[in-house]
Amino acid sequence: MDKMIWELFRGAILYCQNKNKRFFWISNILIPIISGIILYWIMSPRIVLFEFFSTKFGIKQSLKCLDSSNNILKFIRYYFLDMMWAYSLMFTLTYILSDSNTALIISVIFSITIELFQLSPLIKGTFDVYDILAEIITVIIAFFIIKKNNTMRR
Repeated sequence: MDKMIWELFRGAILYCQNKNKRFFWISNILIPIISGIILYWIMSPRIVLFEFFSTKFGIKQSLKCLDSSNNILKFIRYYFLDMMWAYSLMFTLTYILSDSNTALIISVIFSITIELFQLSPLIKGTFDVYDILAEIITVIIAFFIIKKNNTMRR
C-alpha cells in the first residue's frame, strides 16, 4: 500500500515537472513570435503580407500616432521585433533538435543569411549590420536562458 501511494505521489510530481517544462518551451516560443507579429502589424504597414490582409479584410493595422522621433519606438520597430523572432527561433530549434549548441550555430547562421539576402533583390528589406548584432546577442541570451533552465531541472 505504501509503495502504491509513493508511486502515485511520484507520478504526480513528474506530471507537474513535465507540465512546467512544456509551459517553459511553449511560452518562450510562442509569446515572442505572437507579440512580434502583433507589433509588426501595428508598426509596419508596408509589409507585403500585412498589406494583403489589410486589403482582403479591410483592417487598418498601423497607428499613425507613433512618433518616429521617439528613440524607444525606433528601437522597438527596427531592432526589438527582429530580436523577438531570433529568440523564438533559438528556442524552437533547441526544442526540435534537443541540442542548444547546434541550435545556437544554426540561429546565428540563419540570422546573418537573412540579413545578407536583403542586399540582393530577392528579399525586400534594408540591410543593417546592427540587425545582425542585435539578433546574435538575443540568440546568445536565449542560449544561456536555455542552459540555465536545463541545469536547474537536473
